Amino acid sequence: MNATFDAKNIHDKTTFHRRFKHALRFQNYYGHNLDALYDLFMEIQSDLTLVIVNTESLSNNLGAYGESIVDLLKTVNLQKANITIKFN
Repeated sequence: MNATFDAKNIHDKTTFHRRFKHALRFQNYYGHNLDALYDLFMEIQSDLTLVIVNTESLSNNLGAYGESIVDLLKTVNLQKANITIKFN
């Protein structure tokens, strides 16, 4: 699966999780928090290439929470051989 997520107009946690869930077609049981996000990434068995566009907007608009999102995505990128996350 290939997916693109544009972070440009993300200004709050709720919007981030709602749009991210939609972009990656997460199941309804997704908990809309960083722990749930990490857990779902760990469950992915198929190949995934995810491009995050306007990555800097996460930190600019969400502060420390946005930085935590980017850190989590970088961790997933290192831990899961079948997942490639690119930051633009």
